[in-house]
Amino acid sequence: MIEEIIDYILKKKVVSTKELTKRFNIDEPFLDYIISYAKNKGYGIKKDKNKLLKCSFCPYKKFF
Repeated sequence: MIEEIIDYILKKKVVSTKELTKRFNIDEPFLDYIISYAKNKGYGIKKDKNKLLKCSFCPYKKFF
């Protein structure tokens, strides 16, 4: 489940925390754990002051 959430964030590049909590039925502390897990794996996911999750350097590239 954690990998699914990380993949969703990486594909969308900018996601609100409200969208993630509703879509995956998780709470804020678990979302903070997922962010720290993603940082340990080498992904650049950050949470800003407006409660948006942004991916600064994502491995997904668009070919269109």
